Amino acid sequence: MVEASLWLWWSIVKEQATSEDCWYGLDCRKQTDPDHVFRFNHVCLNTWPERKRQALQERRRKREERSKQADATKL
Repeated sequence: MVEASLWLWWSIVKEQATSEDCWYGLDCRKQTDPDHVFRFNHVCLNTWPERKRQALQERRRKREERSKQADATKL
């Protein structure tokens, strides 16, 4: 019970103190760097796999658009 309450309390304190979540959250390897820790919230989940997937989808979409534009100019 105490651990659950501490987690909730700490997440509220960190939310008020920082504005941006670290992409790697609890899995971040830079939590030993004081500058990084003070800039980012680490009481959150790792969002890197999701961000990476979105970036890959965006690159594919742009590549397809360029390909379509190139095909249109050939005609």
